[in-house]
Amino acid sequence: MTEKLQGKPFGKKTFLHLTKAMTCLSDQLSKPVPMIPDSTVFVVLFLVFMADVLGDQRAVETHADGLKQMVRARGGIESFRHDIKLYMKLSRYVTLLSRANACFSCFPFVLF
Repeated sequence: MTEKLQGKPFGKKTFLHLTKAMTCLSDQLSKPVPMIPDSTVFVVLFLVFMADVLGDQRAVETHADGLKQMVRARGGIESFRHDIKLYMKLSRYVTLLSRANACFSCFPFVLF
């Protein structure tokens, strides 16, 4: 990721790890599960964050939409209170981005 922050293209090693992460995430999301695991929510939250840091608005919107669907499927942000760290990260990041990015204007439902 350092390469991208320096304005350079991703190196082979970074691209390999990013591709592996996206493949694992895609596999996890394609499985029919009764509840989306916290780990999957965290990975998508991290992808939103990284896309935002890298200035990739399209990826921010794509991952934010997936995150929104996952939070909604779990019954809202309150369903994450059992994991206070994840709950706080979701709350903080959603609040932060709701002020900065139009794609998060659809997130107010998760704050209540």
